[in-house]
Amino acid sequence: MGGQLGGMVNEGDHFPEVCKKSLQAIASDMQDGITADFFSRFSIAQLRTLSSRELERCGRLVNPVYAGHGDSHYRVIAWDEALDRLARSLKAAGPARSFFYASGRSSNEAGSAMRTSNVPRWPRRFTTIF
Repeated sequence: MGGQLGGMVNEGDHFPEVCKKSLQAIASDMQDGITADFFSRFSIAQLRTLSSRELERCGRLVNPVYAGHGDSHYRVIAWDEALDRLARSLKAAGPARSFFYASGRSSNEAGSAMRTSNVPRWPRRFTTIF
């Protein structure tokens, strides 16, 4: 609940302290899911103009979405289609070009760091950061 020191103590050794990021994450997880009509109303170009906070307030992604080359809008797709697309892309890339990072303690910041120019372009397609 606190900072890196754990418990209810923050990095300045102040007690009691509660991690506000944890509360923000919990509140975000409690939002309603984004409906399919959201993606027909807002184009990819419009979504790109939103801040991360504005995007977060749109709701939770509860279904996979897809936009093909040249599409102006995302569309909700079935889980089977999403997993098939992912499997085909990973197979096409091959093991020499595959990279995975997973951690129970990974954060959006760590995920974002994986999208830097130091990482080949294709893995960035599969991250969860907008």
